[in-house]
Amino acid sequence: MSSALNWWQLPGPAALVAAVADDLDRGHCAVVALPAHAPPGFYPAVQHALRLLAGQPQRWRAPALPAADPVAAGPDSAGSGPDPADPAAVPRAWLHRYLPPPPDQPAAVPPPHALALAQQPGFGGYRVMLEPAAAEAAPWLAFVADYQRILPQVRHAERTLFLVLLAGDAATQMPPAGTGLRCHAYRTQAGAADLALHLHFACPRLPAEPPLLHRVRLAVAAAVASFDVATAVALATAPLATLLHPAAWLTALAEHRAWPAAPLPADPTARLSAAAAEALWASGGRAVVDGRACLHPALLARHGATAALATRVWEGQLPVLLPFLEQRRQALVQRLAERLRPLLPYQNASGENLRRLEEIELGDLFRLCVSSGLVHLDAPLRAEIRLLRDCRNQLAHLRPVPETDVLALAALG
Repeated sequence: MSSALNWWQLPGPAALVAAVADDLDRGHCAVVALPAHAPPGFYPAVQHALRLLAGQPQRWRAPALPAADPVAAGPDSAGSGPDPADPAAVPRAWLHRYLPPPPDQPAAVPPPHALALAQQPGFGGYRVMLEPAAAEAAPWLAFVADYQRILPQVRHAERTLFLVLLAGDAATQMPPAGTGLRCHAYRTQAGAADLALHLHFACPRLPAEPPLLHRVRLAVAAAVASFDVATAVALATAPLATLLHPAAWLTALAEHRAWPAAPLPADPTARLSAAAAEALWASGGRAVVDGRACLHPALLARHGATAALATRVWEGQLPVLLPFLEQRRQALVQRLAERLRPLLPYQNASGENLRRLEEIELGDLFRLCVSSGLVHLDAPLRAEIRLLRDCRNQLAHLRPVPETDVLALAALG
C-alpha cells in the first residue's frame, strides 16, 4: 500500500477515516474539515476504506472546481446562466455538465433543483470528492446540504454521494447543525502513540547509528513536533544539534508557512480565546493531543518561547534516557559489589544510611568512587559515573541533556 496511507492507517487517524467511509457506505454525504499542513493521503485512505467496507470498487471522481460565480460557471446550453439568488444553482449547473446525461436521454438544463439533478440519467452511482477553496466553499456547501435533504427520495444504489474536504482556511466553514450532513473534523483523533509509531516506520535506524541515539531522536522529535507529522519527520532526520536546539529551524518554518505573530497573546503558552484557537487550528498551528491543547513548535519559536521548546526536548529525552541511566546504575553497582559492600552502611549527602547495595544511587556512586576516592577505579569508569550522575541531575531538574552528553551516553551502548 502507498506510504501516503501510512499515517491514516494508524489507530487514531484511522478512526476518522472509518467514520467517513461508514457514512458514505450508508448513503450519506460527508463533510470533513482538515487543518492546513495536515498529513497527506486522507482522500485515498477514504477510498481504500470504502472499497473494503462495500466489498467492491467505487466509481470515484475528484474534479477541479471552478470559481463559485455564475460568470465562471458559464451559461447553460439554453444560453442563460444560473440564478445568482440561488447559492446552489452554480454547483448544480456545473455538475450537470460534469456528469452529463447520455445524448439520447435529455434532461432539464440547468437542473431546477437538487432532486432533478439526482434523478438525471447518468448522474447516479458516483462518489465525488470536492475540495473547494475558502472563497468558493459557501455555494458548494449550500448545494451539498440541499442535495442531502433530497437523498431519501433516491434509491441507495442509485445515489451519487459527495465527500467535501474543507482544508486550511475553508475548515472554519463547517455547515451548521440540522443540515443532515455527516460532519467531521480532524482535531483530536491522533495521539502521541500514533506519532511515535509513525516515526518508527518513517525514520528507520541507520546501521551506524547507536540504538540509544536513534530512540532519543524519535522521542524528542515527537515531543517537539507534538502533532505535526512532517515536522516530526524533518526533526528526527535533522542534525542532533538542530533537534536539541530547534528554535532557529522552527522559526524559519513559521516564516515559510507565513504564520504571523497574531493571534497569539504576548505569552504564547497562555489560554486562547475560542476564535483565536479555531483560527490557529485551521492554520495548522494548534491541536489537541491526548486531551492537552498544544501549539505548533514553530509558533513557539517565532514568539521566542525557547523555555517551552526546551521543556519539549526534555519531555522527549526523559522516557528514553532515564531508564537507560537506571540500567547503567544497576549494572555498575553489581560490577562493583565486592568493593562497595564493605563500605556499607554508608551515610549519603542527604543523611540517609544506606544498608543495601541497591540503595546506592548515581550521586552516591560518584561520591564513593570519584570525589572521595574510597573506591579506586580507572579513568574511563570514573568518567562514566560522572557522566551518568550529570545526566541524571539534568533530567531531575527539568533540563535537557546536552548534545555532547547524549552522544557520550549513546557510545556506552
